[in-house]
Amino acid sequence: MRIVRIIATSFCALALTSLMLVTGTRLYKMAAIRGWVSGATLREHVLTGKRIEQTERGPVYWIRWHEADPARRSAFQDNLDSEQWEQIHPGDKVTMAYYKSEPYPYKPDGIYTSPSNFAFVIGLLALEVLGGFCIVSAILKSRGVQPSRHRIESTGARAQDGVGG
Repeated sequence: MRIVRIIATSFCALALTSLMLVTGTRLYKMAAIRGWVSGATLREHVLTGKRIEQTERGPVYWIRWHEADPARRSAFQDNLDSEQWEQIHPGDKVTMAYYKSEPYPYKPDGIYTSPSNFAFVIGLLALEVLGGFCIVSAILKSRGVQPSRHRIESTGARAQDGVGG
């Protein structure tokens, strides 16, 4: 039974570490696109068109800065929220962030890097870290390691606990 517990705990630790890597990488990418850390290159383009695509989840607001086929996803278009889409028109300049070698750019203040998306990713990473602490605690507990506990007096000094001093 002990070997099963060790394998299960190891698997959970590996899976959680993988999730933390993915989430941490995504958070870094989002910060780079915003310009808070290095990793993204900003380029300015002239907007050539915009359209609304009706989907099952609701409308998607697209902009493009090259005469590419507007019905196909390409490296020359991005989707925005409706408020941003309403404020931008063909002929306007738009700044796009290109992250490392990815073919598709992101608008630095777009949907991918919105405050709500940042909050979600940070919350997800916090839950993953908390899960990591729980797994480490379970591993230590299964090995018989207990955290040291000292009585603290009101002055903040460690009590003698009956030991001469």
